[in-house]
Amino acid sequence: MVCPKAKLGTVIGKNGSMIKKIQDTCKVSITVDKFTNKITIAGSEVSIERATKEIDLIIRSEEEKIELEKLLLNYLTSKYVNVIQQLRGEYTRSLFVDVQRRDGKLSVQGSPEWKPFPK
Repeated sequence: MVCPKAKLGTVIGKNGSMIKKIQDTCKVSITVDKFTNKITIAGSEVSIERATKEIDLIIRSEEEKIELEKLLLNYLTSKYVNVIQQLRGEYTRSLFVDVQRRDGKLSVQGSPEWKPFPK
């Protein structure tokens, strides 16, 4: 499969963390050619299909950055507040949440088809 150049870093993850996670959970071997943006997946047919779906979700994901007031930023990143950890834990497979203290932005990334689960 070929990955859009703009999404290749997200698919790979910091120090290859996303590729490693997909390899571990899907029981596949993944190689990425950064020059051609080609992703090669090796494994059983079922494992390859599962890994391909995971990578496709990452490629189709959308990202929104929200500028935060300093007080709210401090609140969300306080060691006593676990809102970000709760979001990360509850929506592990469909939503990525990150707070960048340096530039005061909350980054939310997820699939365009994602819908919250009904209570």
